[in-house]
Amino acid sequence: MAEHRNRTRIVAVSVAVLGAALAACGLAQNFWQFILCRIGVGAGDSGAGPPVASLIGDHYPRTSAPR
Repeated sequence: MAEHRNRTRIVAVSVAVLGAALAACGLAQNFWQFILCRIGVGAGDSGAGPPVASLIGDHYPRTSAPR
């Protein structure tokens, strides 16, 4: 998805999901609510990795890599 969509928007949505899920974890009142919130944390956290790595890679030319 990071190759075909707007990467900055993917990162923004992912951070929003992560923030909402973290806030919900603080409000969870039982085990199952907490587990569902932690699933949301995992989804939000995993959605940012590949697009961020790709965006960072776009800022550096290939010739600047150490040999």
